[in-house]
Amino acid sequence: GYCDGILVDKVIAGDEGAIEGKAMRRIIDEYVQNADLPEELVMEVRASAEESGKLVERQQMDMTIAALPHSLKQRVARRLFLSAFQTSEIFAACSESFLVELGASCKIVLVSKDTQLAYIGENSAELTILNSGRVGVFNAGGTRLAETSTEGEIIGELPFVFSLKHAVSIVALEASRLTTLDRNSFQAACKMYPDDEMALRRGSMKVIQAAQALAGAVEADDRENKDKSALARAKSTASLGGSVA
Repeated sequence: GYCDGILVDKVIAGDEGAIEGKAMRRIIDEYVQNADLPEELVMEVRASAEESGKLVERQQMDMTIAALPHSLKQRVARRLFLSAFQTSEIFAACSESFLVELGASCKIVLVSKDTQLAYIGENSAELTILNSGRVGVFNAGGTRLAETSTEGEIIGELPFVFSLKHAVSIVALEASRLTTLDRNSFQAACKMYPDDEMALRRGSMKVIQAAQALAGAVEADDRENKDKSALARAKSTASLGGSVA
């Protein structure tokens, strides 16, 4: 009868994965038996081996995705990532071709609760879009400045665009699904579309100016209302990756 070739490939891949997993477990079993380790150390070895196995699987997945035809990744990008870029204030003025090119280099990742997405003082190396879950922004003292659970919200885009260091930490407040774009892919797309890079920077400056104006207006109107002022600053800081003057 008819047999779906894609399904067969998946079954074969699954069988290969199962075989590799069994082989790895046999190696670990032999290792801990020959070493005559105490039980608590055996548990640590097995846990570490499991994490290493997950890393290898992730690397294999990345290699597989990287080998896909670029035209196919662009079609996927148009379907999955284009709308998130188009609804962002700083990307809104960019061409669809540029945004699709960015999306073709995006990856979808799953992170657990308390995963650190950005550290204070580190260079912004990755753009993050929240697909589902909840993310918080924290200052150096550990105070939560803001949080978001808005689907499609782009996080830390301004320090990413301007190659700035993060002035805040970004942490997953619960298990979350994210879309990420690395800096090398972003820079490659900007070289291909220099006009869009300029449009992106102009849009970014408008967002910075608007955030600073909002913070200043809130402070001028009601200096005693610290909650409103803090919220405005938090929103600006979350986008800028820096403090508001």
